[in-house]
Amino acid sequence: GTYGITIADQVTGCASINTATVNDNAFTINSVVRANNCDPLILRVTHTAGTLPMTYRVISSTTGQVVASGNASVGSFDTQGVSSGSYNVELTAAGCVFSSPAQAFAQDPPVDIQFNTTDICNGTITAVTTPAATTYNWSASQSGSLTNPGNGPTVTVNPGTWLLRVSTDAVGASCPGRDSTTVTIDNYTPAFTQSDACEDQVTLTATPAGSYTYRWFRNNVQIPGGRVITANAADDNAAYFVRVVSTLNGCVKQSPTVNVQVDGALTVSLTTTTPCEGSPFTLTATPNRSASFRWELDGAVISSEIGPTLQGDRAGTYSVTASSATCSATAELEIDLAPTTPGLLRDEAFICPDPANPDPDTRSVVLDPGDFASYDWFKDGVSLGNTDPTLTAGEPGIFSVTLVNGFGCTSTDKTEVIEECDPVIVGPNAFRPTSNVAGVGGDMVNQSFKLFTFFIDDEDFQVFIFNRWGEMIFQSPERDFKWNGGYNNNLAQLAPAGTYSYVVRYKSSYRPEDGIQEKRGGVVLLR
Repeated sequence: GTYGITIADQVTGCASINTATVNDNAFTINSVVRANNCDPLILRVTHTAGTLPMTYRVISSTTGQVVASGNASVGSFDTQGVSSGSYNVELTAAGCVFSSPAQAFAQDPPVDIQFNTTDICNGTITAVTTPAATTYNWSASQSGSLTNPGNGPTVTVNPGTWLLRVSTDAVGASCPGRDSTTVTIDNYTPAFTQSDACEDQVTLTATPAGSYTYRWFRNNVQIPGGRVITANAADDNAAYFVRVVSTLNGCVKQSPTVNVQVDGALTVSLTTTTPCEGSPFTLTATPNRSASFRWELDGAVISSEIGPTLQGDRAGTYSVTASSATCSATAELEIDLAPTTPGLLRDEAFICPDPANPDPDTRSVVLDPGDFASYDWFKDGVSLGNTDPTLTAGEPGIFSVTLVNGFGCTSTDKTEVIEECDPVIVGPNAFRPTSNVAGVGGDMVNQSFKLFTFFIDDEDFQVFIFNRWGEMIFQSPERDFKWNGGYNNNLAQLAPAGTYSYVVRYKSSYRPEDGIQEKRGGVVLLR
């Protein structure tokens, strides 16, 4: 514009007026338009300024506040993002300033979001969008409050009060939608428990506890009560349910219907037959009404026994728990076993009833279980009708005997009689030679390695023992040899601990025509 300047002379006091023109319109802003459609809006400014550097400011024409600023480019530039509103754009270049007129800018309509809370009592919220969206981005005011945020329209929210946010894009909508809502979720499951049914009066306790009110129903008729109510014998088998009302959001949920039991006391007694070691005895449980049973021995459940009787064979504390409806009662009995006497029969006995056997002592075997009050002999499970103290077995089979001692307790014993005429060689797989003074007179007691042989001729018998390097360290032609662990049985030259192999050459005493046979084996020498 054109301005007047007054100049005064301080000496004379005279003044003169000169005029000058100041022009800040060295450039202009041609246009300000939206560079995009959605919030935040970017404004594209076209201008005539051509001198750098240049800066800009976006000023709210409503409040006068600067909402964006930065460096500008020659010709045109884009501002920082701003929200919808009315703005002036101010451009400064080469000391000159130009401001555009106020203009209103608004984003295109965003996706409309509404929240459907009809299923809030189950903890779920659904976003309903216009137009329909395809993906959703959920968040909440506290991490972990959403159990399945996913990218769908429905989200499950954990119990509590949360500020829930969702943003989404939709086909056909210019701009994405963003919205939030505050929800209170109380995702609970009502139930109730009852106290021991074996009482004259039981208590019914509703869950959960907390900010709730409780409405009880018996046989579909509402009855008074809070979280805990009582039921007596007259209410036995009545159908109860409770409606739990949340004071946080007003949700009402109903528990399952349960028939309450008020049954009264149950008793049981326990008796037994005389228990003996090695023989079964019978325990009998007697309840005061029909019941099922669970048996235990020393606290361990005997899962295979569920009847009123139990066959036992061990000492200990036996207990039985009788159950009827919801009631149970327990009785226990300490069992001490009367002594039984085990038989003295060997597990196996060998006979050779072959007519060619020249040794009559090996054609049969006398079975002697020891001294008892009575005997009853069996062969292969069939009674022989023999009650003698001993039995001579001249044929193979499993011979058993039922024995009764002086205490009246029964035990059994058995021997398997095996027909074996072939040569037999058996021996230990390890031995530990010892040399220590024992007994009266200081006799030396040595544990030696030996083989037990049956139906083998003494003639042509030989045994050879080798160390791990194949060196023979012992040999003998005697069937009843004993190796004491020394080189050639010399205790002054002890063989080291380790594994030793042996070779036995022998001839059958009953079939010498088979010639010399050979058996190999091994034994571990321990020190």
